[in-house]
Amino acid sequence: MPNHHVQLKIETFTSVDSLNNLIQKHQWPATITAGLQTPEVFPRTMRFKHGEDEIAYLIAVCNLAPTDNILDSQVLLDPLIIVSEPEQLTFLVHEESASATEIQQLYETTLFNSNEGLIACFLLKIYSNYRVKLAHIKE
Repeated sequence: MPNHHVQLKIETFTSVDSLNNLIQKHQWPATITAGLQTPEVFPRTMRFKHGEDEIAYLIAVCNLAPTDNILDSQVLLDPLIIVSEPEQLTFLVHEESASATEIQQLYETTLFNSNEGLIACFLLKIYSNYRVKLAHIKE
């Protein structure tokens, strides 16, 4: 197992209310979940001050929820929030999301020296998921 410089935390939520409770617990901006129910609006980045001198970065994106049927053209979006702080990288994912497993696998199999490295690899994984789904739709 690689020795990590990234302190990873994956937290799950069951509903928008439980997500808002997590955000409130961490004292992050309440506006993080704006547009969560509207996938065209939700993806965004944000920089905010957290604590005395810490600057945190947020990425809100939608992964694709995997389906059992390769020919299924339905696209199921899986919203998640990534918060990068100097001492920790936190992923907020739905409890039924496959994203938590994908994140954990990346973390366990690759050495990351920065939060940005893990974020970049996970965003590439999301991109790969979209490409696979588009190829299935195209068929």
